[in-house]
Amino acid sequence: MNGNWKNKRTTSPYIPEKRNLILKKSQLEKVKNELSDVKNMNLWYDMITKVEVLKQISETEAIYKIYFDFPAITSDRYSIIQGTLSYDENSVTVKTKYVDYPHTKEKDRVLITNIYSEWKVRKKGNLLDVEHI
Repeated sequence: MNGNWKNKRTTSPYIPEKRNLILKKSQLEKVKNELSDVKNMNLWYDMITKVEVLKQISETEAIYKIYFDFPAITSDRYSIIQGTLSYDENSVTVKTKYVDYPHTKEKDRVLITNIYSEWKVRKKGNLLDVEHI
């Protein structure tokens, strides 16, 4: 993890899990590459155990099944997510939302249908500002 950001809580050297953080000495291109690699999201996003790509729409958009491992007092969950990544030389934005897409139902997990998330990573001087909504 190299000490590249404050309040880190993840195994990725580029993507923090917490909201509104500042990364030091990181490169926007590396952040874009990690956010694009949804199959390995479980390596840096807390409580996600597995991701299956159901449909690759384009290089920057896909529909995937995401598995969540929640604490023992709640049921594990899953969702069907459409993720879209956009980027330019100064920022990377990822938007995710639930979509009703054909899939195999998980009998031992609860389907989450009310889900939306947005990551915004922007250059801020020689740092990167990360906002997770």
